[in-house]
Formats: sequence, C-alpha cells, structure tokens
Amino acid sequence: NRRKPLANVNPLFAKQSELLPMPNVEEITFEHISLNLPSVVKNALDNLDIQASKGIEQTESEEEIYDQDEEDLEIFDDIEEEIEEDSEDEEIDEESEDEEDEDSEDEEDEDTEAVLNDLDDTELMGILDELGIEYDEDDFDREAAIQAILECEDENS
Repeated sequence: NRRKPLANVNPLFAKQSELLPMPNVEEITFEHISLNLPSVVKNALDNLDIQASKGIEQTESEEEIYDQDEEDLEIFDDIEEEIEEDSEDEEIDEESEDEEDEDSEDEEDEDTEAVLNDLDDTELMGILDELGIEYDEDDFDREAAIQAILECEDENS
C-alpha cells in the first residue's frame, strides 16, 4: 500500500526502493499538539494585568484563571522532562543507527563493487569519463578504476 503512490511515478522505482519504517507517534504527542499555547499565554498575561491593576487581592474567577495557568505550567514542565528523556533516547538511538548505517554502507559498497566487477573495461572507462576521473587507456588498471569509482561514490554520498 505504501508503494502505490510511487508506482504512479515509476513502477521500477516503487518495486526496488527501500521504504523507511512507519513513524511511531505516541499518544502524549497528540496531547502536546492540542495545547492552545496562545490561549495559555493570553490567560497568563490577563491574570498578571488583573493582579497589577487590583493589587494582590484576587476574586474567585481570578483564582480559577491562576489555577488553570498553574496546571498548564505543570503540563509544560512535564513536556520539558519528556523532551529531555526523548533527546537522551534519541542520542542512544542515533549511536545505534550510526553503527547500522556503517554496516549498510559496507554492504552497499560490496554490492556496488560486485556490479562494477561484472562490467567490462569499456563500460568502466565510460563510468570513469562520466565521473571525470583520469585513467590510462593503454595500460588500464581495472582494480584501480573500480577503487576510484567507489571512492568517488563515497565522496558524493
């Protein structure tokens, strides 16, 4: 189902492309998104204006506004804690992803090298020409050409 939109562009692309896993969104994220921050700020500023104009005395409705603002601030504190926890988790995940990326890059290099080994010399020379890599046509070194192509690919990725 996720590949259907890609099939409209190019069926081969849809078939051979690697799709990332579906995003995982926690319920708390939707709660955070549903907060109306402008309203919270407006209530807090209104509360401060009321306190400044009437002094420290508060009516019941003002106390309710103040209590609501306090609850919102507690929610923000919870959000900050979760963000800090998530960032720590992401750092750990990034380290493991970096290791996985290195492994997948090694596999990709091996796949590319296998494909290049299957090509004949004229095809390799054509690739070198496209990449702008110089080589000696009379004394063509196949292994050096493949290594040069792989290095150029690594630099571009």
